[in-house]
Amino acid sequence: MRKLYSIVFIASLLVATNMSVVSASSFKNCTQLNARYRYGVAISPAAAKRQKLKPLVSVSMYKQYVKLDKDKDGTACEKMSSVSVILVSTTVPMVAVATTLATATKTTPTLPVVSSTIPASTTTTIPGSFGAGKKAIGGSGIAPGRYMTLNASSCYWERLRDFSGNLSGIIANDNSSGPHLIVDISASDVGFNSSRCGTWIPYAAKPPSSINDGVWSVGDEMQVGTWSATFTTSCYWARLSGFGGTLEEILANDNETSSAIVQIQSGDIGFLSSRCGVWTKIG
Repeated sequence: MRKLYSIVFIASLLVATNMSVVSASSFKNCTQLNARYRYGVAISPAAAKRQKLKPLVSVSMYKQYVKLDKDKDGTACEKMSSVSVILVSTTVPMVAVATTLATATKTTPTLPVVSSTIPASTTTTIPGSFGAGKKAIGGSGIAPGRYMTLNASSCYWERLRDFSGNLSGIIANDNSSGPHLIVDISASDVGFNSSRCGTWIPYAAKPPSSINDGVWSVGDEMQVGTWSATFTTSCYWARLSGFGGTLEEILANDNETSSAIVQIQSGDIGFLSSRCGVWTKIG
């Protein structure tokens, strides 16, 4: 019996040792993380409840892998779809361009010559504007600074420290939708990549009559005070200290259901809204 207990103890020790070899810090992408946590990692029980399958709930692990949460729903690597966003993003702009060209070919003959040339001249004459794809920062590339886009649809962008194509080369990224998005490109960034974001133009404040989904500048676009929104799906919002897309720039955030109220403070730089509908200032 003593020999049997010894064998069981040694086997248990080997299993425990093998399990400790794979640590959370060794997960470089969703493929590796899902091999250990099949359904991903959620920041809260509420976020996990929104998934069809049950992810692991861990605040510390979610914060470590928040960059893999491409859809900002509070769960990283659910259904193993996060990594594919970067691969698919390079092909979508080609489809969008082809669709635009096909539409232009069909409609140009029915329009006056002057009106058909106005969109092209307006787009190309905005100094400092640029479109989809990878861009170098500085030199002959784009200048660092604050940019905005007003026609994004499932816009994916990333600030790059190099062009290696590795996950480690991404400084920060985001995947957002809305008629108004803002990003800060730093002078220390090596490159910038985007798809489905339309045309990026240098930031210029134009106070809107209402606040919809997107990213907004507090002070010149969104007033300090209390705002409310009513919606039919899950809403994610975040108060921001900057537009660099990093986790450190999130002052506060929440996932709401059916309605939300948030206090925009004087020290806030920006506000992000996703799936929240229209925000109205109530105080």
